[in-house]
Amino acid sequence: MGPALDPHAAFFDPARHAHYFLRYERQCANAILLAEYLKQHPRVKRVPNPGLKSHPQHELARKQMQDFGTIVSIELDGGLRKGPRFAESLGVVFNCGKRGLTEIVGLPPQLLYGGEYTAEQRAKSLVGKGTVRLSIGLEDESDLKVRPAQALDRAFI
Repeated sequence: MGPALDPHAAFFDPARHAHYFLRYERQCANAILLAEYLKQHPRVKRVPNPGLKSHPQHELARKQMQDFGTIVSIELDGGLRKGPRFAESLGVVFNCGKRGLTEIVGLPPQLLYGGEYTAEQRAKSLVGKGTVRLSIGLEDESDLKVRPAQALDRAFI
């Protein structure tokens, strides 16, 4: 999928350790805020995030997890036509792990949608043709929705 550090090299990378827990807490909080916002957006079909109270396994996740992570997946109306446009409109799209970035990063649907899987396997994975994976950053709460909202607008022009 692209250049990435091996686990041993990543362990010794000091940039990955500096203030890690502060960054992680902020990213987790931002992920829930953004998931709640995107869940209400008319162009978003689904936000399968266990951190949302509306998720069918929210209570189980709450018991098992301290935080709900820094990734938000969304499925857009329009499938493979709109998903890439949305991801590209975010301005920062990578096909490998992000390294020390502090802003939202998107992974477009063509890299997530498993064309080689059966329809049943795809249904279980909750990855559809319009699924975009967002790795959430450290944006200020007031700015958190700006880039995704603008990207949604651009994707559906």
